[in-house]
Amino acid sequence: MVPSKAVNASHQCAAALMKTPIGELEIKACRLGLHSITALKTHGVENLPCNPSEKGEVAVERTDQNTENYSEHLENTLSWIRTYFAGKDSVEKPVLCSPVGNTATFGYWVAAQEKVKFGERASYGQLASMCGQENASRAVGNAMRKNPYILLVPCHRIVKSDGSFGNYSAGGPPIKEWLLNFESSFAKCGI
Repeated sequence: MVPSKAVNASHQCAAALMKTPIGELEIKACRLGLHSITALKTHGVENLPCNPSEKGEVAVERTDQNTENYSEHLENTLSWIRTYFAGKDSVEKPVLCSPVGNTATFGYWVAAQEKVKFGERASYGQLASMCGQENASRAVGNAMRKNPYILLVPCHRIVKSDGSFGNYSAGGPPIKEWLLNFESSFAKCGI
C-alpha cells in the first residue's frame, strides 16, 4: 500500500457505486489516489451467494466519469475490486491519496495488507505482534474498525484469538465469514 503525499482534505473526489456479491460499495478517489472503499448496503445472510465460489455479480452501477474530478485511481480501484471478486489477490494495489488516522493505525493497516495474505487469517494479537507491539491487540481492533478501505485493507482476515470471527464494520460477522470462506475456496485451489 503506497500513500501519495498528504493532501488537503477538501480534495474533490470522483465516486463510483459498485454492485458486488456482498452488496453495494462506494469508491471515492481524487487525482492523487484512493480516498475510501465503503459498504453502502450489504446483503443479509439470506442474499449472499450460497457457495462462495459462486462469485455473483460485480458491476459498476454509476461513475462520475464525466466530471473533472474523475481519476485513473478510481478506475484502478474498480479494476482491483473486479479482480478480487474473481478470486485473485492482485499484487498491484491502488494508491491511497493520503492516510487517514494516526501513524500507528496506518501501520496496522499496512501490516494487515502485507502480512495477512488472500485466504489467510490472523488474530488481533498476532497482527499486533507482527507490528512489534505484542500488547496492542485492542489498538489493532480499533484500527480495523476504522478502516475506510474495506477489502483492500483486509480487516475481514483479522479474527479473535479463539478463531471466532469478531465483528466486521462493513456488514457484520456474516459478511466477514462469507469473505473468509470466499478467499479460502480459491486459496485451496491454488488460484
